[in-house]
Amino acid sequence: MLNTIPSIYIRNSWWRRTGEKLISQGILRWDQVHVIPPEVENGLKDCTTFAMAVYDVHRRLPEAVILGAGVDFGQERDRVFPYHAHSGESSYMDSLVKRGVLFPI
Repeated sequence: MLNTIPSIYIRNSWWRRTGEKLISQGILRWDQVHVIPPEVENGLKDCTTFAMAVYDVHRRLPEAVILGAGVDFGQERDRVFPYHAHSGESSYMDSLVKRGVLFPI
């Protein structure tokens, strides 16, 4: 099922450990994978991969509109990911919502 998703962002550290296996097993395709660069992963310690991917997409494509669902926003995110709420991740995500970059669906 994952190989039907057009774009998948994955942390560089995870990709180094699992990338070849995921490709060789047909779980992912090379053309759909976007590896989050080490400088983003290292600069956003204590953040989820989703937050890193949002940051990376916004950095590379500042005009892009990014859609997110469910627990990716506001108080619900803080409830489900309490550790990440203290990293500044929630306030960063909420600021993107306020600026019209990130939309809850």
